[in-house]
Amino acid sequence: MTSVFYLKGLDSPDCAKKLEEKIKNINSVRSVKISFAAGKLEVEYDDVTQKIIETIREQGLSIEKVCGDDVAVEIEDESGAGSSTVSKVKNAWMKIFEGGAVSAAISGVILLTAALMWWAGYSKHFVIAAYSAAIVIGGWATFKKGVKNLVRFKFDINVLMVIALTGAVLIGEWMEGAVIAFLFSLSHALEDYAMDRTRQAVKKLINLSPSVAFVKTPEGEVKKDIREVKVDEIVVVRPGERIPIDGKVLAGSSWVNESAVTGESQLVAKEKGSYVYAGTINEGGYLEILVEKPASESMISKIIKLVEKALEKKTPMQRTVDKFAVYYTPIILTIALGMATIPTFVLGYDPTTWVYRSLALLLVACPCALVISTPVALVSAMGRSATAGVLVKGGDYFEKMAKVRVLAFDKTGTLTKGEPKVCGVYNAEDVNSEELLKIAYSLELKSEHPLAKSLCNYAKEKRLEPFELISFKPYPGLGVEGKLMVDSEEIECLLGNIKFLESKGAFINEKFKLLIDENKKSGRTVIGVAACYKSQSIKLIGIVVFEDDIRKEAREVIEAIKRMGISTVMLTGDNKSAAHSVASALGIDTVYAGLMPEEKLNLIEKMQEEKGVVAMVGDGINDAPALAKCDVGIAMGAKGTDIALEAADVALLSDDIKKIPFFIVLSKKSLSIIKQNIALAVSLKLAAVALLSGGFLTMWMAVLADMGTTLIVILNGLRLSRVREKNNKQSRVKQLSVAMDSHQ
Repeated sequence: MTSVFYLKGLDSPDCAKKLEEKIKNINSVRSVKISFAAGKLEVEYDDVTQKIIETIREQGLSIEKVCGDDVAVEIEDESGAGSSTVSKVKNAWMKIFEGGAVSAAISGVILLTAALMWWAGYSKHFVIAAYSAAIVIGGWATFKKGVKNLVRFKFDINVLMVIALTGAVLIGEWMEGAVIAFLFSLSHALEDYAMDRTRQAVKKLINLSPSVAFVKTPEGEVKKDIREVKVDEIVVVRPGERIPIDGKVLAGSSWVNESAVTGESQLVAKEKGSYVYAGTINEGGYLEILVEKPASESMISKIIKLVEKALEKKTPMQRTVDKFAVYYTPIILTIALGMATIPTFVLGYDPTTWVYRSLALLLVACPCALVISTPVALVSAMGRSATAGVLVKGGDYFEKMAKVRVLAFDKTGTLTKGEPKVCGVYNAEDVNSEELLKIAYSLELKSEHPLAKSLCNYAKEKRLEPFELISFKPYPGLGVEGKLMVDSEEIECLLGNIKFLESKGAFINEKFKLLIDENKKSGRTVIGVAACYKSQSIKLIGIVVFEDDIRKEAREVIEAIKRMGISTVMLTGDNKSAAHSVASALGIDTVYAGLMPEEKLNLIEKMQEEKGVVAMVGDGINDAPALAKCDVGIAMGAKGTDIALEAADVALLSDDIKKIPFFIVLSKKSLSIIKQNIALAVSLKLAAVALLSGGFLTMWMAVLADMGTTLIVILNGLRLSRVREKNNKQSRVKQLSVAMDSHQ
């Protein structure tokens, strides 16, 4: 069995690693996987066991949500008030001594009381007792973790705190020790809160899909857990409810807010045959939906899985910081030991002063802010991009996108709408237009290319029936070859671009050549149909001409990208005339047309060698080799294709190319904030060390400096969640009006 626990209080990568090790040591556990960035623990085990829950709680963590197996009730009972006195006492003890907000509050109150007692002239013993209570309550959780790690020679912040607290007590600095314990406990509470804020975008995704659905049965509506809803069942969704499952509308019509999947809140009309997604909101009428995917395979579930997987990936910068942190703490311990001993035993200075300064060094040199500087920014950026409908597969793609020098675009379906329409059919004198279309229709039935779909739809509108297809051979990026049964005769046929037909020996007369050139110069796309009748040589029997409208926002997007200093390139398999016509209208810098998939790949490699970091935007399928080779592959149309979600580094879930400048801006700000965080963490530490060397820094000031640095780093990272897209949203009323008009 497998269960996924979403945790609260997981405030550092080190804490996550320790929990993972603890869970691994439980006998019934087969595998364990933890993501600090997502606050998620996934455990596979042989039977339901409370030991996992107890281990989580022993680490001072709480469970917000659990998915997978039937442990929700046990967790609820465990986390509740409890039916026995023992449970109540245990829960109260954990809240007081777990090192969070409650510990900080109680420790702070006792610390203030002790200070007032000292000011009022109470006995020294009472004051020390009060300070001791503040130390124990504020520092218990840290002390317990630190001692365990010290025994194992695992040096971390908890070890540094144990040494500092012990040293403060031994040299009689009771007030200093109490202040340290209180501030560190408060720091943990604030870090928990701030990290929880960075994970909110991911948690919002998790909470988007309803946990139950109303299934229509012959006996009436039945309420079911979403995990129990099966494919081909019918789910009922009323106005104002979230759609719980992916499927097709069987009955009813409405307007649906698809922002959960696409990042765009504009309402989309839905009627019989329309596809709907789990997590989207039914804003209008009653819907009956035929379930096409189980809950675990819905679009929103895939997005959540991909986001969580992406959060586990580390950027090169983060890996460097993590390696540095491994050696950092032992080095600081060595320096602190030298500071405490050399001035005392070699130079004969006052031991109390230099032991005090060495303890302050341990506190101020805590690497927490440095270690957390990168992940907190990436979690924030990842959550922001996900809510905007930009699915990023890993933090390293933010770093790469921030350094992009060239952005390449496919033409069809990227810069154009990808909905080419047949605007002309020209047949040879010895073949009528109906037969020409039927041959083309028969050859294109198996293709997923936009031109093929358009041609097939055109033929269906004319109520044509395809010929029997005897054999079929595709030539990716060029065309197809096949044999058809036409009027009881087997005919060899070709369909594709004109170069492909010529390479296969097809004869093209002058009339067709002039017609082809004329259409190409107008920016239209031409495909030819050739056939070999009655043992004659193969010749062109007609052409089909397509027109694809440019996206209205494309020019604005290209201009925005160029303003950022990024070169724009078009890589297309279409003819030169059509490609240059679109490129000229949009202001694209460089055009490469008539390309095969391998030629696109070669050009990407060449640009990487000459220019540096290269990104490409394509449909995620036909451009797969080039998308895989470039530094950042961005897929269009991910909403409709599972392949695009899997193949791309970044997926635009709403086919909206306006998201590309937004993603670039977010990436640049992410890299900038990561650099700022590292610089802040290092410079503030150095400043504190400088004050310390002059004797101006006390231990409690050292803790305050460390806590302040960590919080500044976290809050700076949170700024990424506020990055806005530069487009004007319609009001909800206007959206509803537009949706109603279009639906009518």
